[in-house]
Amino acid sequence: MMKKYFTIITAMALSVMLSGMLRAQVSVWDGTAEPWTHGSGTEEDPYLIESAANLAYLSQECLIPSLYSGVRFKDTCFLLTTDLNLGKDRGLEWMPIGINGSFFAGFFDGGRHTVDGMWITDHVFLNMSGSVTAGLFGTVQQGCIQNLTMGESCLIEIDEIFRPCFLGMVVGMVSTVQVNQHNILWPYLITDCHNKGTINVSMPEESEIIGVGGLVGYAGPYLRMEGCVNSGTLSLEMPMRRLLGILSEKYIGPCLGGLVGVVFDRYNGCVEYFDNVPLEPVEFMVENCHNTGALHLKLDLRYYEENKRAYAGGIIGNAGYLVDVNRCSNRGNVTVEIESSTELAEYEVLLFCSGIVGGYGNDYYSLYGDHIAHVVANITNCYNHASVRCEVEEGLAVETTVSGITGRAISESELVPEVHVSNCYHVGELVADQTNGITPADTMEALEVNNSYYLEGNAPDNGYGTPMPDETMKTQGFVDLLNGDGPVTFYMDQWEVNDGYPVLDDKSPFLDNSEWYYEIRCDDGSVYYQYLRCAGDTTVNSHKTKVVVRTNQIYDKEPVEVTREYLYEESNVIYWWNKELHEFTVLYDFGAEVGDAWETKVGQESITVHVDAEKPYYDPNTGRTYRMLVVSDANDVFSGEIICGVGHTTSLFPEKLMSRKGGFAVDGLRCYWNDHELVLHASTDDCDAIYSEVHGVEENGTATFVVYPNPTDGLLYVETPYYDVSTREYRITNVLGQTLMIDRLDGRDAMHCVSTIDVSVLPSGLYFLTVDGKTIKLMKQ
Repeated sequence: MMKKYFTIITAMALSVMLSGMLRAQVSVWDGTAEPWTHGSGTEEDPYLIESAANLAYLSQECLIPSLYSGVRFKDTCFLLTTDLNLGKDRGLEWMPIGINGSFFAGFFDGGRHTVDGMWITDHVFLNMSGSVTAGLFGTVQQGCIQNLTMGESCLIEIDEIFRPCFLGMVVGMVSTVQVNQHNILWPYLITDCHNKGTINVSMPEESEIIGVGGLVGYAGPYLRMEGCVNSGTLSLEMPMRRLLGILSEKYIGPCLGGLVGVVFDRYNGCVEYFDNVPLEPVEFMVENCHNTGALHLKLDLRYYEENKRAYAGGIIGNAGYLVDVNRCSNRGNVTVEIESSTELAEYEVLLFCSGIVGGYGNDYYSLYGDHIAHVVANITNCYNHASVRCEVEEGLAVETTVSGITGRAISESELVPEVHVSNCYHVGELVADQTNGITPADTMEALEVNNSYYLEGNAPDNGYGTPMPDETMKTQGFVDLLNGDGPVTFYMDQWEVNDGYPVLDDKSPFLDNSEWYYEIRCDDGSVYYQYLRCAGDTTVNSHKTKVVVRTNQIYDKEPVEVTREYLYEESNVIYWWNKELHEFTVLYDFGAEVGDAWETKVGQESITVHVDAEKPYYDPNTGRTYRMLVVSDANDVFSGEIICGVGHTTSLFPEKLMSRKGGFAVDGLRCYWNDHELVLHASTDDCDAIYSEVHGVEENGTATFVVYPNPTDGLLYVETPYYDVSTREYRITNVLGQTLMIDRLDGRDAMHCVSTIDVSVLPSGLYFLTVDGKTIKLMKQ
């Protein structure tokens, strides 16, 4: 059924997507729940989630007991047809789909839409029993979730729960399902999902185990994850203490992972036997998944017990046993802080901290008759390009170890875990008492490392992995070495998205969270900015496309024109949806050589773009060199220069044919952001000013709040017109749009509606403070 579901529901989604392509549709939740009115829940005719209220109804229905002992919507199909905002800015808290003993067991297709504004706090769970499983979905079984993005304003913040917690922005827990009396496990599938939101957890003293992952908090070996990305920030702060109750013998401990917090295998990797015949084992698999979000784990040892464990990994925190990690990368810094509020000075803490997999092990084993489990972990074709750090409070004696790729597997039984690492590399800072380029050495393990490398000087040579000079790791020879005799997996970093080190695909970053800023000069002398951004994903004509919102905007922020364009990339060619002809046309061929040409159809007209020359373009502001094509066409519609991986320097689209209006001309590229990073600064204009104009930044005093002193060297006072200031959220971003601080106003002086914000940790520079949707410039001295 599962394979059939993927093909049918994607094709079915096409007609729905095309029908609403030209509408800017975001359904904002008002706290109500409404039943869906279209679909029958089958593969061919899924229930359509057409509003935030429809999704809230799904959450509500999952709390109702069923004949399946808490399993809800088994084998039922759902399709999201619009972007959602779940009302965080209105103070609405989200109830995860499937909690408190109920399980979602259906198929959910996000339709390449974005769910934003989801807010989950302790309050949802205070009157419930059992473990806390929090995300858009709480607990799921048997089915799949695909084609879904969780937006930047999604927030999970937990600080009062005293029970085991498993938190992931998409799913809190992927639980086991027993499909017959032999306990054969049915796999759950999560594919093409992306989290951009934030998880902040500060657990109280009484709290027990916790697993935090960007997408999934807790998973069993029956989960498959493919094509998923976390770019959100994850923070976990808690005391290290022994887990109490039913799981106490398993010593899991705090687990933090970029994609998955903890993989817990109740069979501990064992092959189950029926009538003395082994059944096929079920592996946990994560493939083509990536993390770019920062991970921060802070541990207090005040409840120290010998051999207590904690795990942190760029992809998986604790990988359990019987895992397969392939074609994954981590570019998010992993940081662990250790402190203690007791007078004890020496601790023996088992801390597992690495770039890809923190560590393994549930530390017990099972026997099925005379058969002992055979445990294998495989990490292949992966890289870590991020720092992995352990920072210990001064005066504490704690021995720390970090690794570039994987931590060690442990066992306190006769079970000997096997770990295989192949075709992997690590670059990035390693900070701890003991650093390991690939993995720690351990004579107790069946450990095998093949064709794996780490940056020379980052760690001593322990015999596992080969140190390699920096300049060698940026060559085609190193790429060939990683690929070996197998299929091509690594590529040269031709777009400089990985500082020249090998990457796992050869696509340009052209359509990945990009923003373009062009200048428009009008006949009347006024100046506009054309602002284009990748606003989400959709499906058009069976292609996974990016939605590019194109806005012409003037200084007083009156919108002049807004259109939506649809593009996708294949083999360095950018295809653009022609709305009049209902077909895709080539917009750019970044791989074209001198003498090549391509045809672009705009409306009913066609132009042939010729490549006349090729030259390098060096951007002195970022220090990057790009390949530039000099192009022309007979009618001088698209003539000019194209920066490969960025776009046309005059206008992203053939403006003269698109607009069919006089009175203005797009005059040139000013700035280009990619995934919140300024990667091209094409003019001498002030990019900070352009960002301010386009994104609606107010002057201090014209907003609904006042900030002083501004500039400041550390402490800010925020005066608002609200008496309930403590309910108001503030956000501080830099000029690239990255959120650096987010919290609620403290309301210390409620009489005068004044709050304080300490920004002393920020470097000197220009920032933006947002309260109640209004933004002002902020200078830090």
